[in-house]
Amino acid sequence: MAVAVRSSSKVALTTTSPLNLPVPAGTTAGDFMVCVIFAENLTVAPTASVTGFTQVGGWVATAPAGSQPVMGIFTKTAGGSEGTNYSAIGNISTGSYAYVCMAISGSAGVIEVPLTGSTATTAATSLVAPTVTPTNAASLLVCGFTQDSGGAVTYSTPASMTLVQSFTTATTEYCRGLVASQVLTSAAATGTRTSTSSFNSLWSAGSFTIAPATAGAARLPQPVTNINQATLNRAAYF
Repeated sequence: MAVAVRSSSKVALTTTSPLNLPVPAGTTAGDFMVCVIFAENLTVAPTASVTGFTQVGGWVATAPAGSQPVMGIFTKTAGGSEGTNYSAIGNISTGSYAYVCMAISGSAGVIEVPLTGSTATTAATSLVAPTVTPTNAASLLVCGFTQDSGGAVTYSTPASMTLVQSFTTATTEYCRGLVASQVLTSAAATGTRTSTSSFNSLWSAGSFTIAPATAGAARLPQPVTNINQATLNRAAYF
């Protein structure tokens, strides 16, 4: 069985905490559960988490970072009965949060390549997730893109990727962004992935891979690597 996103769910933290983050439909015992959390307008370091999940690596971007959005990933393995909802936690007095939960089937149950991030410290409409190099040819690439936005926004899904979930409305989703995935066919470097936004503002993006069930050894967890836009531009030039 190829590694794939079986299903997904989302919730945005607005006025209450904790929130109910729905367990993705059809979640099966043994599924690898991966939660991507976005945060922005932080006055302290991110306090977001999901009950029963463990953070892997750190946060993309340095927090607290004001209007600079950040991103982190949390994981667990589904048991025999996951219930209806997970408890999504965040301190709404110190920032805005958004959560995407994915049930991953056909995986080895590990983050193969840890979250690698990129950020823009000046306003932009092109959100660029950095390249990563998987260990296995059939890994699942996941990219997250998040942005400081004061209104409704649209995002393009990066070429070759499939949209998982997005946050685009102005009234109930204060933290904007999207998550997309792609089943890889090579263990070569993935290249960058770009989402184009209708809004011009600061952004952060991140890439990581999930190993397939037939995977070799996963890489040891490492701190998040953050790459700024200037570095990405230089790499593209050369």
